Amino acid sequence: MRALILGGAECVWDDVDALEDCWGGRPWEGIIIAANDVACHWPRRRSDWTIIDHSFRVDHWATLHPEKLGGWIERRAANGLPKVGRIWAHRPGPDHTIRGWEHVDQQLDLAAISPPTGLFACYVARALGVTEAILCGIPMTRTPHFASSTEHEAGAAWPYVDVYWPSWLDAHARGDLTHVRSMSGRTRDLLGSPLSPTEDIAPALSSPEDGHGSFPAALTMRVRGREISPGTGGAGAVSVSAPHDP
Repeated sequence: MRALILGGAECVWDDVDALEDCWGGRPWEGIIIAANDVACHWPRRRSDWTIIDHSFRVDHWATLHPEKLGGWIERRAANGLPKVGRIWAHRPGPDHTIRGWEHVDQQLDLAAISPPTGLFACYVARALGVTEAILCGIPMTRTPHFASSTEHEAGAAWPYVDVYWPSWLDAHARGDLTHVRSMSGRTRDLLGSPLSPTEDIAPALSSPEDGHGSFPAALTMRVRGREISPGTGGAGAVSVSAPHDP
């Protein structure tokens, strides 16, 4: 299964355009995972405001900020876009006071790490059984957010990139990101580009022998109360559907 993971950097739409150009201009045919407020603005529009992707769908919404979901959901609706398929967030601690959990469909507990949202979306993809994921708009460089974002000052560089970059390096070192490639920035340098010299995506996204890669021995994931760890069926065994109990 393939996934397009959308982040909030200013290059996100250019990344998607470059990827789809290699498909002869066809829109992405796999599942779509959006991180944070970029989900309010997919499908993207051209400069003349014509819609490029007519499917309107976001299959999965990943965030570490459930307290913002209410406003984001309203913004997506105000943009004339339908509800997303499922919303994912981290599992809260016993003393949490964060609001917005009523919007969350699935919790993902990463017991051994504390990833930024773009990396969290990669773990969501693994939990779904995705074997080939492509990052668009997650370069992990000091670049502004996409122009339509209302979460950050327009044109301002993201100041926390160097704080969160080590989390990506650690995840890569553990072998957690064998299923991921990136279209831009430091993540492309680290993980590789999905585009081969012949612009054929599939060979450049060859899956590991087991189809899913492997979680680090210290990492336990919990989806809907079910722990996923090495030797328990892997990400492909996850099945989630009912609302969670905060």
